[in-house]
Amino acid sequence: MCNKHKGKSHTFVNGFALGALIGGVLGVLFAPDKGDNTREKLKQKSQELKEQGKKKYAEIKPKIEELEQKAAPYVEKIKTETEPMRQEIRSRVNEATKDLEKTLEDTSKKLKRKFNGI
Repeated sequence: MCNKHKGKSHTFVNGFALGALIGGVLGVLFAPDKGDNTREKLKQKSQELKEQGKKKYAEIKPKIEELEQKAAPYVEKIKTETEPMRQEIRSRVNEATKDLEKTLEDTSKKLKRKFNGI
């Protein structure tokens, strides 16, 4: 699996699990019960949700990997096609940076001369 996209699938699953966990916690917290019972319910619910999250991830992981494999040639094609533009942009940014550095250096020298005369 491509590492760049691996985080996105984990993010989705984590978000899903977090949403389910928050919903479960809120449901338990707002249900009237003793503190010990509530804590035990929260513990059980979090375990259930953790297992559900693992199951869901295991179910969707092959599909995510399949989609990544299908998309890989397109991603590579786009990278290849845009490389000249990216190089041109890098070159222009480098030129602009050098120009800016020169301008700042010149301005600094002028200011030093001006203030040394004071």
